[in-house]
Amino acid sequence: MASTQTATPFPVHGGFHYAYLIVFAGIVTTGVPCALVYSCADTFFIPVSGALGVSKAAFSLYFSIANAAMMASLPVAARLMTKMDIRVILGAGTALCGLGLASFSLFDAVWQFYIVGTLMGLGIAPLLYLAVPTLINAWCVKRMGFFVGLCMAFTGIGGVVFNPVGSMLIASGPEGWRTAYLVYGLIILMVALPVVVFVVRGRPEDKGLLPYGADEAAAGGQAVPALRRVPAARALRTSAFLALAWPRCSPPRACARSSSP
Repeated sequence: MASTQTATPFPVHGGFHYAYLIVFAGIVTTGVPCALVYSCADTFFIPVSGALGVSKAAFSLYFSIANAAMMASLPVAARLMTKMDIRVILGAGTALCGLGLASFSLFDAVWQFYIVGTLMGLGIAPLLYLAVPTLINAWCVKRMGFFVGLCMAFTGIGGVVFNPVGSMLIASGPEGWRTAYLVYGLIILMVALPVVVFVVRGRPEDKGLLPYGADEAAAGGQAVPALRRVPAARALRTSAFLALAWPRCSPPRACARSSSP
């Protein structure tokens, strides 16, 4: 009996898969808001503390406050991502980061940085630690480790790209740091936010697809491997997560020393 071939809801081997756009969105998420908020932070410690008339440790304390807010909000963000459209969570986080950095350009007192730094910590939490693993695990059944590593690498690559831009803007005048903060915030809002809103989809089913690599498994007569999921509450208590998420500049004096000439 001749077998009939039915149409599959995913592209054939070698074709373009929407998962590539998800990887691109992950790169933008880590390479723009995460890099600008984290990898470029210490560029501002000396000029801003000098302009405000406070010590570098006092100013960089906003960074530790943001870290504390981020760590405290991670379980909540993880739970919300399982119940809501992921674009809402990531879009809100991106907007908080962009508006936060842009508002830094207007501040004249260090306590203002502390308050907005807290909000930025809440916004960066899902972007830095949850977005890439969640999206890649949902969209890919092969090369997951490669794609996650590729996206996360852009947290550092973004710093390499944007730090010279920030340094140039800071050096442009006595209050060049205000211009740099404003430009950084606008980059997040104009580049990363549209990608999150218009490109990201939480599941392949939202686009009528199966995960990347499922076509090869089906062609070989193999079942699509099921994802091994770990409850967020348990994952956030593992030693591997704590080692990854430990604040990069804590205590604040370490940040101040790292930014000294």
